[in-house]
Amino acid sequence: MIEQGLWDAWFPTVRAVNRGIGGETTADIRRRLASSIASPVAVFLLAGTNDLTRGVPQVQTVEEVRRIVDTIIQRAPGCTVYLQSVTPRGLRYRDELVRLNGELRSLAEARAPRVKYVDLWPVLADREGALISEFTHDSVHLNGSGYAAWTSAIRPLVEAFAPSVPSPATEINRPPATPKADAKQRSTNAPA
Repeated sequence: MIEQGLWDAWFPTVRAVNRGIGGETTADIRRRLASSIASPVAVFLLAGTNDLTRGVPQVQTVEEVRRIVDTIIQRAPGCTVYLQSVTPRGLRYRDELVRLNGELRSLAEARAPRVKYVDLWPVLADREGALISEFTHDSVHLNGSGYAAWTSAIRPLVEAFAPSVPSPATEINRPPATPKADAKQRSTNAPA
């Protein structure tokens, strides 16, 4: 789900690096953590839905998330981890997800202020606790409307640190500096 995100388009003022890989479990994420970004300002972590589908015991999922979070905190001392709730799905998994998200909330609270819990259910779940049907085509993966709802929920958190982080799009679209262009700019700005 995260892998399909158009993060540069949705957050153009942020240097977003998408490390989401479809189908990964929390154990997969933990194993490849060493090859991830070295010094992030913030990490938005959403993990656990594939564990649920594959029958990984909840206690193991929570332990893997704890290890991921603790590794990030240790390796990136200035980083804030935004631990997002596992998104709602069909009703079949509702009760398990409610319990799992309660554990994730407790994990985040125990590591505050470095870790903040982000509850996505108020924007993504219907009254019964399933993923809102307009946000999905298969009751698991978000569609464009679902991504819009999700990004609206995390936008204030992203924008809190965005001014200090240049957008890759800005750097790519900036014309390359040349001595001739620099001289012209200096002469244009010279006092009369």
